[in-house]
Amino acid sequence: MNLAQIWSERRRIILVALLVILLVVLLARQTDLIPPGPAGRAVRTLVNPIVTSVAAIDRAVSYGWLVLFRSRDLETENRELRREIALLQMGYQQLAEDHAQLERLSKLTAARPTFNMPNVTANIVGLSANYWTRSVTIDRGRRDGVGPNMPVVNQEGLVGIVRDVTHNSALVQLLVDGEFAAGSLVRETRDRGIVEGTGEMDHLLLMLENPQATLREGFEVMTSGLPIGSLFPKGFLIGKIQGIEQSKSGHPYVVKPTVRFDRLEEVVVLLETRSSDFPPQQLPIPLR
Repeated sequence: MNLAQIWSERRRIILVALLVILLVVLLARQTDLIPPGPAGRAVRTLVNPIVTSVAAIDRAVSYGWLVLFRSRDLETENRELRREIALLQMGYQQLAEDHAQLERLSKLTAARPTFNMPNVTANIVGLSANYWTRSVTIDRGRRDGVGPNMPVVNQEGLVGIVRDVTHNSALVQLLVDGEFAAGSLVRETRDRGIVEGTGEMDHLLLMLENPQATLREGFEVMTSGLPIGSLFPKGFLIGKIQGIEQSKSGHPYVVKPTVRFDRLEEVVVLLETRSSDFPPQQLPIPLR
């Protein structure tokens, strides 16, 4: 018998075996075709390993097919999901910022009636470019009724004073500026004095008219409204006593401002011009 005849015989045997296996598997899956009783149980026992193996192969092939033909779709879907997540995160951050701004404006709006004079809300749009000049630019100007020497406040207390005005903006000298000074009054003891800026955002100096007066930490310092014609109405909070500082000019008290100048974003301009014994200081308006 030659090689071709041997292969032909084996091919028939393999084909018959595959058909038998296929018939057995089909028979095993159609359990209602297997008769009950000992013979049926014997058949089930015989074909169960084959059925289990075929099912495992079927699952493996199906998974491989899914991975092979769905990988590109899955990658596209993942990219789209990542993009949507990034957009949602950006939207959340914007909502958080809007919510914070709404809270600040709500507090500022609630405080406006207590100012007892016409006023206008303004946003900070520029900061001074050097350490020695503590000023900010706001987005309100002559068109909004803002003029020089108008006090600037917020819900925390005194912020500063308008020093220069354009049509749609104004320069505000801050309370902490080294050239700033305001008449003051200690709420608890009624001692009067002068509060001066130092150029530092959280550090003011209080020089009392009565050097023998004794103040305690935490006492509140506010505007006194004096002398007559002062630029600032009486009663606006400036800060709280923090300690005593040794200096050549005496022993001034250190005052911590109640306004957070490092977080200043919105202010209120009191639309009331008061006389001054000195001309407004001309400071350059920073670019927006």
